[in-house]
Amino acid sequence: MRKTAHVFGIVTLEERPSFLHQFAPVFNAGTFLPLLKEIVRRARRRKVFLIIDNGPCHNVDEAGRRWFVENRDRIELFRFHPIRPS
Repeated sequence: MRKTAHVFGIVTLEERPSFLHQFAPVFNAGTFLPLLKEIVRRARRRKVFLIIDNGPCHNVDEAGRRWFVENRDRIELFRFHPIRPS
């Protein structure tokens, strides 16, 4: 029987790197946004610069967009460019 696990993972690039992971029942905006809030909470006063791929789970809904506007001084997302076949 095949088992599947959905796990978000974050690695910090600090002098003392740390790793944060969070299990989720599914990958979507509803599970991605709580992870972002936890990252910002743990960063305390430091701004977070988060590099993400273009997976559909990294798209946020209207509530997520509002949260980003309210927290733009705390977190900034950078997306990889989509890979296009030649």
